[in-house]
Amino acid sequence: YVLPCEASYCGNLADSSRINFADFAMFASHWLSDCNSANSFCEGADLNYSGVEYSGEGVVDVAGVDIVDLALFIEHWTRTAGYELHFSDLVIDNVINLDDLTAFMTHWLDSGCNEDNEYCGGADIDRNGTVDFIDYSLFSNNWLGSYSP
Repeated sequence: YVLPCEASYCGNLADSSRINFADFAMFASHWLSDCNSANSFCEGADLNYSGVEYSGEGVVDVAGVDIVDLALFIEHWTRTAGYELHFSDLVIDNVINLDDLTAFMTHWLDSGCNEDNEYCGGADIDRNGTVDFIDYSLFSNNWLGSYSP
């Protein structure tokens, strides 16, 4: 994993595509909890993975779900998971263009998208299991966008 997690997927705790109140409720339920790898860092709510982690000598860190995590969470509040430019760059050339559209359309309406098939080659941009209109909307919103990795 990447520390800290700044991608919108990290805030999508309820797996609903949109970062909303359901995600906030899950986030709040872990507020100041003891988080570690054994509990998946409080089911993902410890966005910067700063929770309690044990080494051979005992506790290494004791932060848990705190204000730093809240700041990361709020960055993506009410957004659709995967809205960032780099998630629409399916051929990974730092620009969203016809090459990406071709890759996207080869998966149109595919279902069963998951981590094993790299979310249908990245075309399931919001990671809801199907390449659908939400993914197309995200892709269209980023059309001809470019970025630096």
